[in-house]
Amino acid sequence: MNPTNRPSIRAPRAVLVFCLAVAFPFGSAADEPAPVEVSDEPHHHAVFDNGILRVLEVEIAPGDTTQFHRHRVDNAAVSLADTAAVGQRLGEAPAQPARRKPGGMNFSRASGGGYVHRVTNVGEGAFRVVDVEFLRAPGAGTPADPAAPAPSMDNERLRAYTLEIPPGATSVPLRLGDGIRVVVAGDVVELSSAGESRTLDLSAHRWAWRPAGTAALRNDSGQPALIVEIEIK
Repeated sequence: MNPTNRPSIRAPRAVLVFCLAVAFPFGSAADEPAPVEVSDEPHHHAVFDNGILRVLEVEIAPGDTTQFHRHRVDNAAVSLADTAAVGQRLGEAPAQPARRKPGGMNFSRASGGGYVHRVTNVGEGAFRVVDVEFLRAPGAGTPADPAAPAPSMDNERLRAYTLEIPPGATSVPLRLGDGIRVVVAGDVVELSSAGESRTLDLSAHRWAWRPAGTAALRNDSGQPALIVEIEIK
């Protein structure tokens, strides 16, 4: 066959645009209902509030999209699952899809009146995060523990450490200020500086409020443990 007579395999531009619209069915902000507060968004569930931190557990099924919702305070989200998501700020085009890996963190500042966005899960599995809102004004910050590993995140609001502990192994003791511990994977035993041990109850939640103190963590599971320690500043 003469190459010049071969059927074209190029899709018309209109077909490509249609396919993208089906894959990412984002309407304009003007077509959407008024934004809701994050606490009223159906995919966000406020499960803890001690006046210092508020914790929201977020779960979005594959292909599902949250409502536009407003975050009024700075927050850090720790991913519990391996998936991909598309974020969109109100009045802006959707961002590029971003991979969310277990233990990965995102920090968002909410200066002024906060920010409004929505999230679409474009991955194959559930989008699950622990979203930590910082309710009090930032302080001077506690000095970093010189024995601690390099932080995975460090800013005016928090200092975070991502710990990977092999089965049966124990981490180095960490001296931390008040904060929250997110156990992404593994069964973990806390070993206090006084020699006491406490198995962390993860049956209801994969996180726990952690008062200031010094402790090591032992992985009692048969799989690598993944923990994110967040220290408030």
